Amino acid sequence: ALLRFLQFHPKLRSAKSELYFFNKHYEEGMEWYLEQFEEVAVRGLTLFEKTPTYYQNPNVPKRIFDAFPDMKLIISVCHPVKRQISRYYHALAIRPDTINDLGDFEHYQNKLKHFKKNATNEFQAVYDDENITEKIQALTENFLLKHKTPFNHMVLPQAILLNSCYSIFLRNWLKYFPKEQIHLVNGNEIIANPAKIMIEVEDFVGVDKW
Repeated sequence: ALLRFLQFHPKLRSAKSELYFFNKHYEEGMEWYLEQFEEVAVRGLTLFEKTPTYYQNPNVPKRIFDAFPDMKLIISVCHPVKRQISRYYHALAIRPDTINDLGDFEHYQNKLKHFKKNATNEFQAVYDDENITEKIQALTENFLLKHKTPFNHMVLPQAILLNSCYSIFLRNWLKYFPKEQIHLVNGNEIIANPAKIMIEVEDFVGVDKW
């Protein structure tokens, strides 16, 4: 929904499709990436792209920072529980055979509860420590290095649960980008109050209200 609203803005232009450059096509080189914007690159316009899996990939933040240290980043999030439900039905819609991994909805819920319990136990050991921030950061980095891209190295229900643990991935982005360059959009509020969300995004990006 946010992408469509942004595409209507006269001062914003996006690449034609999700590029997946900084995770899947990085070996193509920066020249390839810039070529994807040639048709929409006009003086006075702000260019952007949307790739949903950037945020969870441990290599992407540094790659973007190395290329564009002043880049402004928008991350759309929603209520984690609603996301678990949405991802279940989305996965079945695009690939019906994933029912073999997810099971019926009750079985899916039981799997999520199991993974949540294990994840909580893993993090519990550092919660009461006086150096909690440093230890959680170290645990987060180890978790990302261990699993790399979660959807490729974890069973599907576990990957869906992990991808809703926003703080795990945001910590990795904050190693490279200051908070002032990252804007979180409430995905649930886009539907309920799109005008408010768009005004906030326009202010963040630095384009005129439209």
